[in-house]
Amino acid sequence: FNINLMNLLSGRIRKSEEERIRGYAREKKQVVALDTLSRQATHDPLTGLFNRRYLDQILYGEIAHAMHSDSMVGILMVDVDHFKQINDKYGHKAGDLMLQKLGELMKNCVRAADIVCRYGGEEFVIVMPGVSEKTVGECAEEIRSRFEKLCVLYQNQDIHATISLGVAIYPLHGSSVDEVFVNADRAMYQAKQKGRNQIMICSTKC
Repeated sequence: FNINLMNLLSGRIRKSEEERIRGYAREKKQVVALDTLSRQATHDPLTGLFNRRYLDQILYGEIAHAMHSDSMVGILMVDVDHFKQINDKYGHKAGDLMLQKLGELMKNCVRAADIVCRYGGEEFVIVMPGVSEKTVGECAEEIRSRFEKLCVLYQNQDIHATISLGVAIYPLHGSSVDEVFVNADRAMYQAKQKGRNQIMICSTKC
């Protein structure tokens, strides 16, 4: 009788332990799935950078914080010059690789507090909270010059490209998110109109 009882209890304990392990595995899968969904909602799948949705979520908060702390926020608009020609000549996979390399380069050039986003296509946005005008300009030039020297190897072909950058700073170049963002975009297009592969910092007229 005692042996049968012990066997019964032992079997129940094993079953309970197996159920606990299965339950833990299910919970772990759910956590991983939620983390994946959360990342997909805020990150660009190609470059791993933050996406436009995330930018829209944080930009107003960064400007509001700067307003209360009497600090500045730099906005850099970055666009790959003649990107369509790269896709047409080397193929879209080569273009994707170029965007990935640019994303990596920008992350290596900015500060830990800065936010690098893929805005869409070959266009990127960098948000630099609590920054000085000098630091924004130096960061933009480092990104431009390093990318100009970058060689992307794709199927035994060396691919080179350049970027144009527009810079606007809150509150120097606008008193609202929309105004600063639009001025950074205008400055970037001015850089393209002036010959590309350069930085244009917004002036009072931009």
